[in-house]
Amino acid sequence: GRFLARRSQEGSCMTTPSTHLLTEVRARNGLPSLQVTGEDGHTKALHSLYDPEKEACSLVDGYSYGGEAHIVVLGLGLGYHVQELARRFPDAELIIVEPSSEIYEVARACGAIDSLSDRAAFIVGGSPSEALREITRRQLEAGLNPISIFRFPASLALFRDFFTPIEAAHERFHGVLDGIRSLVPKGLKQQVIERSFLPQFTFGEADLVVTVGPDGLVVNVAKYLDGQPILPVNPDPAHIDGVLLPFTAQTFGQTLTRALRREQPIQPVSMAEARTQDGQTLLGFNDLFIGARSHVSARYEIAQGKT
Repeated sequence: GRFLARRSQEGSCMTTPSTHLLTEVRARNGLPSLQVTGEDGHTKALHSLYDPEKEACSLVDGYSYGGEAHIVVLGLGLGYHVQELARRFPDAELIIVEPSSEIYEVARACGAIDSLSDRAAFIVGGSPSEALREITRRQLEAGLNPISIFRFPASLALFRDFFTPIEAAHERFHGVLDGIRSLVPKGLKQQVIERSFLPQFTFGEADLVVTVGPDGLVVNVAKYLDGQPILPVNPDPAHIDGVLLPFTAQTFGQTLTRALRREQPIQPVSMAEARTQDGQTLLGFNDLFIGARSHVSARYEIAQGKT
C-alpha cells in the first residue's frame, strides 16, 4: 500500500491506512526497532528496546518444531525472529504473513529480509481469507506437506482480528484429524501417513484409506492404490469446495461403520495410464500433464493410432 513518510534524525514515521503510527527507533544495542501507536493512543514496541536479537532467540527457544516442511510465521516485524528461524531450521520453507504492507516496507528498507529471498514466501496485506487461500495454495504446490505455526506475540496483539481466523483454521484441521482418529474402533490398526511419504508407502490389500484434505489429496492418493477403497473427508467444508469429498467429520463415524461392514456403496473410478517409450507408466485420476517439471504451460498436438 501507499504511505506517507517523514524522515528525521530520530527515525522515520509513517501513517498506515489502519490509523496506526509507526516509528522507527534504535534499541540500546544500536539495532533498529519499531514502535506502533494505535487508535487508542497507546504506543507498543514490536521488538525489544534493549536487544531485539536476544529477544528473537528467546522466542524461538520457546517454539516447538516437529520437522514440518513449512513454518507459517504470523507477523514479520523487522524480521529478527524470522532470521533466527531460518538459521535454526534450514530445511523448512518459511511462509511469513504480515497484515501491514507498511511494516513490510520498513523491514525491507532495513535490509531485514534480504537474506531470506530463497527461503521465504511473503503474504502481505489483504484479508485473512486471502492469506489462508495463499497458504493452502503453497502447501498444495509442495504436496500438502504439514505445516507448523510460529506466532510473533507483538504482531498477534496488534493484529488480533487478522490472525485469529488463520489460527482457527489451523486448529480446526488438527481437531478434525484427531476426531477422526478417535472414531476408529479400538483393535483396528491405523497409521497416519504424510503425503510426501506416499511414493514409498506400501498399502495392504485389505486397507481402507481415509484422506483428510482437499480434492487434490484424493487424486494423489488414488495413484498409489490398487483397488483399495478411499473414504475422503472434507476437513473444512466452509472453505474447501470438496467435489471429491462427500464426507465430513460429522458423517465420518457412521460412514466408517458402514464401510467396515461392507455396507457402504462404492463408486468405481477409471484411471488413465500413460506409458513412456522406456517402459515407465503413470496413472492419472482426472488428468495427465506432459511437460517440464516446473509449472510452465505446454501445448502439444496429440494423435491416436497411426499418423
